[in-house]
Amino acid sequence: MTPPEHIIHIAGGWVLKHALVPYKGAAAHLLMFPTRHITTPAEFNDQDKLIAWELLDVAAERGGADTGAVAWRYSYSGNPRDSGASIAHLHGHVVSAMEGARVPINVGRVQPD
Repeated sequence: MTPPEHIIHIAGGWVLKHALVPYKGAAAHLLMFPTRHITTPAEFNDQDKLIAWELLDVAAERGGADTGAVAWRYSYSGNPRDSGASIAHLHGHVVSAMEGARVPINVGRVQPD
């Protein structure tokens, strides 16, 4: 469960929130995800596409991510570890690095613990 103080914005069935465990070197590390369960981009509808892009504006305005990158985690295989994710739910990481820092984002296949 996300602590309320971590939530930045909720709109159209999507949530933008601060990551509970930010990536090392990140000035901002936010997560954006739909509240309904989807696992792949193929399940996006037109509204999802619009809202996801709008959340990037909110991330810049209110989340401290005025520059950076977005990494989507999804899996057509049904195994979230194939995308480096720990959950089987499509989500995007919005990451802005600290001055002079590099933020590693694992997109490889992760072995079970």
